[in-house]
Amino acid sequence: MQLTALPNHVSPRAPKTHAIRSVRPNDEIGLQQFIGRLSPGSRHARFMMAIRELPDYLLDRFIHPVRGREAVLVATSPRGGIIGLGQYVRDEIGDGCEVAVVVEDSWQRQGLGTDLLEAVLLVARESGIRHFHAEALADNYPMRALARKIGCKIRINREAAFLVRISGIVQSPATISASMN
Repeated sequence: MQLTALPNHVSPRAPKTHAIRSVRPNDEIGLQQFIGRLSPGSRHARFMMAIRELPDYLLDRFIHPVRGREAVLVATSPRGGIIGLGQYVRDEIGDGCEVAVVVEDSWQRQGLGTDLLEAVLLVARESGIRHFHAEALADNYPMRALARKIGCKIRINREAAFLVRISGIVQSPATISASMN
């Protein structure tokens, strides 16, 4: 899938620039380096387990997403290194998907997570997805803030109180952009 609708993003809140694009097969080393640069807290918040690098099965899944079922996007810095990772995986039934985003610690709170999530939702919309959800640790306040910012519902998971379920509607590109600013 080409991301022609995704120009290089420049966040108005960040003095730095970044680009968002589809993952490529040659991103394998860059993804592992990106994961290695994340703080243990950021890795745990995203993967909900302690990891130092991506296990082979997960790395392969990120590098080779199943077309029509999932998409993986990376954000890169002007130097070309990966600084963010976003993805969606279509639900088995219906027109929904699960989304996930993680941003390198030094790039957090500069709008990159918002830009990355916006890009993931645009690709999901192009694939016919109408709603999205995510599971996050209840104490993942940056993710909860991002979810509130874009108008998502946030509910405590009744079966696992340490998790929250975030849900939202995939909107038109103009509405997504307006709700993210």
